[in-house]
Amino acid sequence: MVETSSIVIEDDSLVLLTFYGFPASLLKEFGKKIVKPYFQSDMAEAIKSLMEKTIIEESLIEKATEQVSHCERKLNEHSY
Repeated sequence: MVETSSIVIEDDSLVLLTFYGFPASLLKEFGKKIVKPYFQSDMAEAIKSLMEKTIIEESLIEKATEQVSHCERKLNEHSY
């Protein structure tokens, strides 16, 4: 289990992260299969990049979901 806490960040300052209860085997495999070949062994850059991509993907999914809901409402308004 990964313990987390709420952090309020008002600017784009750099922070230090600590993971508790994180499996070493998962970190080792992530380093071997993702970090080393794609991020020149820079773990921090890999995590940052993947977090940014995940946020973008989530935003796209949220927007698409809103558009589908909007279309469904419009269809229901025009149903007989």
